[in-house]
Amino acid sequence: MAARGASWVAPHGPSLVWFRAQDLRLHDNPALAAAVARGRPIIPAFVWAPDEERSLMGEWAAQGVRDDSAVLQWLRVSVERLGAALAAQGLRLVVRVDGSKGATCAALLGALLTETRGGALLYNRRFCVSCAPFKYRSHSHGLG
Repeated sequence: MAARGASWVAPHGPSLVWFRAQDLRLHDNPALAAAVARGRPIIPAFVWAPDEERSLMGEWAAQGVRDDSAVLQWLRVSVERLGAALAAQGLRLVVRVDGSKGATCAALLGALLTETRGGALLYNRRFCVSCAPFKYRSHSHGLG
């Protein structure tokens, strides 16, 4: 089971659960389980900055996938399926994608935390051999 990361937690406010591109599942999800345990409303989110996630494309290329369009199609379908599975549980998946150069997941997540008055950001750490470790820098401005 992957370890859960919590970059920022406050006692009140909803739990923002970040579903990352390689972790689009409800079962056996430590971040989702932690959000349920907090007992606060849950806001599931898929946040993606393609420019920042080039390592993801590189990892798939190392596994023999040579067509970015196939990867993006798989990702689109997987996010749609995640949204449907969450809807069956009474939750609405929030999707934020920023394809502009230099966009970061940290900035998108910070904005989403501010927008939703989130009390916690929960996500599963990503471990992979061919990609650099993900570093999330908490943006506390406007949070609280």
